[in-house]
Amino acid sequence: MGKRSHWLVVTAFMGMIVPLSAQLPQASVVEVRDAQGQVVLRGQFDAFDEDERYAALGPADLNLKGSGEIEVDARQIEGELRHLAPRATFTIVIDGRDVGAVTTDSDGDADFDVES
Repeated sequence: MGKRSHWLVVTAFMGMIVPLSAQLPQASVVEVRDAQGQVVLRGQFDAFDEDERYAALGPADLNLKGSGEIEVDARQIEGELRHLAPRATFTIVIDGRDVGAVTTDSDGDADFDVES
């Protein structure tokens, strides 16, 4: 089982600091990037309803492997990554904004959630 990480994120918006959670219901694209900034997983959010979105993640390139899923709503980001490089750190990027980093376990898996 993957190690679960927690983190809180805020972003600057028009000179004010706004919790990322306030922006999540409109999220459209998620990427997972390695330490070199290469996109290894990518997905598009589909709306469950007006307040919750889900994205299945797949390899960004045919030469890459891995999978995952992320759910977002106004209160949290929750997800899992599978079959990535073991013991490596990856950045989660939603709509071009870094929202946190997660480190995979010895199997290349990670589970995470962010509550605001």
